[in-house]
Amino acid sequence: TQNIKAVKAFTVSLADREHMAEADFFGIASGNTMPDKFARTGLHAVKSAHVNAPVIEEFPVTMECELAEITETPNLYAVVGKIVNVSADEKVLNEKGKIEIAKLNALIFDQFQAGYYVTGEKAGQAWTAGKPLMEKYNRRTRQNRRPERGDGGFLQSGSDLPPGRKGSEKRKDVKPSSFWDFCNMAKSFRSSN
Repeated sequence: TQNIKAVKAFTVSLADREHMAEADFFGIASGNTMPDKFARTGLHAVKSAHVNAPVIEEFPVTMECELAEITETPNLYAVVGKIVNVSADEKVLNEKGKIEIAKLNALIFDQFQAGYYVTGEKAGQAWTAGKPLMEKYNRRTRQNRRPERGDGGFLQSGSDLPPGRKGSEKRKDVKPSSFWDFCNMAKSFRSSN
């Protein structure tokens, strides 16, 4: 983060299945103790045309950002940026020049089992999947019928639930050990940079 503070810019690259080993290496090796960390991966970086930060050529998508703010509290460390450009490898674009998630194979980190998964299958269409619920709400509104409790928005608390409703027997508490291990690793990484 010292470099981000100095140059007031950074890039966020989406790694794919093909470059999982290199992306994982970036997460476990510190540039403070391994000055040639990037060179060891064999990847190639070029300067962004939009911000003073590198773009990793092999990673399929890069968001080029200007630093907006860095927030640090006892429970949060966040680097927030304004995206000024998104660049993508042509192999992940559709015929309209838009990024196609099914082609991307972007890595997703599973914090519960410390595994990597990839994107791919489309589950539904945004702003369409919820239309039947919106139409149901609109019908009730047109009929001048007051929405049922919890029907008009988000549940505000447990008191918004119907009387006598108990927690789902299908839901179980999960020991967040790997999540907290990940947070502690990120915290130690942050303090070493």
